[in-house]
Amino acid sequence: TGGTFTLTFDGFTTAAIARNAAAAAVQSALLALPNLDSGDVVASGGALPGTPVVLTFGGNYARMPVNLITANGALLTGGTSPTASVAETTPGVKATERGAAKGTILTDTTNVVVYVNTGTELAPTWTVVGTQA
Repeated sequence: TGGTFTLTFDGFTTAAIARNAAAAAVQSALLALPNLDSGDVVASGGALPGTPVVLTFGGNYARMPVNLITANGALLTGGTSPTASVAETTPGVKATERGAAKGTILTDTTNVVVYVNTGTELAPTWTVVGTQA
C-alpha cells in the first residue's frame, strides 16, 4: 500500500500528502493553503493509516462552523480499493451568542441539536447536551 491523497478545504486543494503521513505533515499541507493561516488548524493523532488524524480549527475559524474538508484518494495504491475519507466529529457553533452567560442553552433548529455554554460570556464554549425531537 502506498501513494498519496489530497485534502480540499473551501475550494483549495493541498499538495499530495503521503498515505502514511504524520499529523504534522497533514497540518503543514493544510496551512500551505491560501485560505488558512497559522493557528487556523491544528492536527493531532496519526500517523496514518493506522491512527486517524484529528483536525481542530481555531484562529480565524474559532467557535464557528466550518465547511467539511473533502479527501481525494485517487492516487492511493495497493489493496482492493484504497480510499481516503473525512468524518466530522464535533461541529462548530457560530459565535454569535457571545455574551451568553455560562449555562445558557442554545438550540440549533437546523440540525436539531441542543448546546449549553460551558465557557465564559466572552468566550463561549458550546457543548452538545442532546438533540431535540
